[in-house]
Amino acid sequence: MQQQKNLILASQSPRRSEILKKAGYQFVPFPVHVSEIPNENLSLDDRILDIARRKLDAVVQKIQSEALVFEHVVILAADTMVCIDSKTLGKPTDENMAFEFLNLLSGNQHQVKTGIFLLDLDTGETLSHIETTHVYFRKIHSPM
Repeated sequence: MQQQKNLILASQSPRRSEILKKAGYQFVPFPVHVSEIPNENLSLDDRILDIARRKLDAVVQKIQSEALVFEHVVILAADTMVCIDSKTLGKPTDENMAFEFLNLLSGNQHQVKTGIFLLDLDTGETLSHIETTHVYFRKIHSPM
């Protein structure tokens, strides 16, 4: 009989937690802070997976450095990016940038790409995947 695994979520995202809870998963949130600056030498999908991998590695490093004990654990790390014309938008740093992003997306198609990494701490086995969702954004009009 296969041992049931405990899930660690390498994220502080309320949205990711909500998705897992709605899907019926129990998990331990384990937020870590890593650089989310994409490596421009990688393909677009590999940039996203690279950031998810950094999050996974940071959790493993913290578990090891603090000698934390978790039994039968799978760690889930993910990163999501909005992409348009093969460029990533990142997180807006202020309200003006947010409006620029909305204007860029308005009336256009873009992609939302999520890269995930799973690591089974018992076996060391990893699994990665990238999911791309095509989003059609209707034209929005400025209230002015």
